[in-house]
Amino acid sequence: MDLICSKCQGACKYNEHYDAHYCESCNLWLEEKCGDEECEYCWNRPPKPSDCQPIPYVGAESLDRKL
Repeated sequence: MDLICSKCQGACKYNEHYDAHYCESCNLWLEEKCGDEECEYCWNRPPKPSDCQPIPYVGAESLDRKL
């Protein structure tokens, strides 16, 4: 089932990184932040979907890197 924006009636998209649906046309998130300051999805979500920066892929080899 595809979500429809209640403002413009357009099809909505899903941002996997922030686990949230949004309307690209209206530039609005369709879900509120959960309020949990430790939530891995919500705490750093930008105010508008267009403010999202690409998340570079981090390969498994970086997990073994010594700091």
